[in-house]
Amino acid sequence: MNYPYSEIRKAADVGDVHVDVPLTTMSVAYMQSIDTFIATKVFPTIPVTFLSNRYYTFARDTFFRNRARKWTPGTPMPQSMFDLDNTPTYSCQFRAFEHPLRWDIARNADSVINFERAVAEFVTHTLLLGREIEWSQTFFKSGVWGTNLTGVTSGPSSDQFIKWDDYVNSNPIEDFTKAILTIKSKTGYTPNVAVMSEQVYQKLRIHPVIKEMYKYVQVPVVTPDMIANVLGLEKLYIGSAIVATSEEGAGDDNFTADWVFGKNAWVGYVPPSPSLMMPASGYTFSFTGLGGGYEVVIQRIPDQRHMVDYTQGYMCYDQKVIGKDLGVFFADAVS
Repeated sequence: MNYPYSEIRKAADVGDVHVDVPLTTMSVAYMQSIDTFIATKVFPTIPVTFLSNRYYTFARDTFFRNRARKWTPGTPMPQSMFDLDNTPTYSCQFRAFEHPLRWDIARNADSVINFERAVAEFVTHTLLLGREIEWSQTFFKSGVWGTNLTGVTSGPSSDQFIKWDDYVNSNPIEDFTKAILTIKSKTGYTPNVAVMSEQVYQKLRIHPVIKEMYKYVQVPVVTPDMIANVLGLEKLYIGSAIVATSEEGAGDDNFTADWVFGKNAWVGYVPPSPSLMMPASGYTFSFTGLGGGYEVVIQRIPDQRHMVDYTQGYMCYDQKVIGKDLGVFFADAVS
């Protein structure tokens, strides 16, 4: 029998035999690794039980002044006193963020989403990224440290250096050596830690003067620890975090981001652990009265009246420059 054209039956298609549902074995979430964040690694942490308080500082020349003299028994000994300043203070402030999750949405969600974990990760990473940005904007810039140097393309003056992506004319080893000697001459302490942005690190690791130091070593790539060793430092931290710059809700196709740490570097002295009479470029005062202080505290607060779970995260701390002459900042280190 011949059917009219309009009555011709369509053969079964893929969509007729399978209805698309979310996979239960995977989902996609762009998250920066927690190891990416370095703000917690640079300044040593001091646990404090009060939100604010004072601390003592000794005068700079206390242990560098030549005060001893020849002495004859029976006569008064040479003597002196030292000054203490108790006016410096810290003041811990809270940083917080929460996510409200309606019970009906959580109960109706596919298991692959795992809302409780996703919300906890969302709150934690939001706070960690905020902490990273705050550290960069507060301490990783010119005008904060005792010595500030700026990268230029030619004819550097005393407070400038040739940008390190000029592989012919620049010498980052010499620049760091000068910075180390500057700090040592002002404070008596030898810098042991450096911080540089991802953009600076990627240029520096292939710099000819760095590679020259390892030309006889059978290694595939130059690592941060190897660069630290060349520069005469104990540790090198790479600031590789990024932050969204596009408008929220613009969509994945219009997503844009920028580096948190720019194109800069820093070198300074950081003690292995904080202690009495121990100077440092900076300290983190971590309030322990309500949880983790400098670490993120996560808690879930159920609201039965509105049937919502509030996943809350908070930190409470203050970060301060303690010895500005214990750090040197390199601005615009690469083009």
